[in-house]
Amino acid sequence: MFERFYRARESRGMPGSGLGLSIVRQVVARHAGTVAVHNREGGGTRFTVVLPGSPSPHGASSQRRGTSGS
Repeated sequence: MFERFYRARESRGMPGSGLGLSIVRQVVARHAGTVAVHNREGGGTRFTVVLPGSPSPHGASSQRRGTSGS
């Protein structure tokens, strides 16, 4: 699922390149993390990405907005 693949000629007119999950895996691996896929009870799929580190002293919400100090 996380390996790069190439599409058949017949499906090349459809959107997407087939690289999404392989790129995710590469980025996560370069940050010394892990990515896993799990079946969800009742249907569907859950992807879990774990990256090393510790929480920001300002909290996750301030990281998303930026740290302008105001």
